[in-house]
Amino acid sequence: MKKHLLALALIAAAGAASAAPLLTAEETHSTGLKNTNGLLNPLTFAKFDPSLGDLTSVHIRLTGYEETGYTATDLGGASNTFVFTNNVTVSLQTLAGTTLTTVMPTVTDTNTVDANGTYSSAGFPARSLTNTVVGSEAVFLDAATLALFVGPGSIDLNTSATSANSVVGTGDITSTILTRYDATASVWYDYEVRQNAVPEPASMALIGLGALGLAAVRRRK
Repeated sequence: MKKHLLALALIAAAGAASAAPLLTAEETHSTGLKNTNGLLNPLTFAKFDPSLGDLTSVHIRLTGYEETGYTATDLGGASNTFVFTNNVTVSLQTLAGTTLTTVMPTVTDTNTVDANGTYSSAGFPARSLTNTVVGSEAVFLDAATLALFVGPGSIDLNTSATSANSVVGTGDITSTILTRYDATASVWYDYEVRQNAVPEPASMALIGLGALGLAAVRRRK
């Protein structure tokens, strides 16, 4: 009886091991520096190879980088202390326009501009204010998204970025702002090995060992 149970346990363990979820390696691409004008900049990734098994989830991580330079000019005729803020929204979308994930790198700067004077950020027009935000991992389980990422071939995903900025001071201020972004996206897949109708050789061997164990038990009885 013990051998009988052992054989069944081995067969069950073999089935569980073959069905365990697996992860592919991350594939990572970057746009390089682009203007934050809302225009689309694509990234291309390999689709999941269905010969590996069944795709169960798609994982995406987006990193957004911004670099900004600006000037601030006082219009009120008095020394003006101000706070400059620039929020860049970086998004990753499907070609159909569905947003998959977004990040928002933000820079701030506090300074004082003389009456009727102009303040320039360090090195302007160089974009010396920078920030990088690594987004949280986005996981997609729905059938529609999974279907987009199943191969053969590759899938294009669009990045874009827009900028929202403000200069708030003790008096009237006008400003000039230059900003760019870089989007870096990583994609990887979670999948399960497909269970074939015909058992694999290793599974057949375990089944054979189980059958031998059962036969031995019967002979002892």
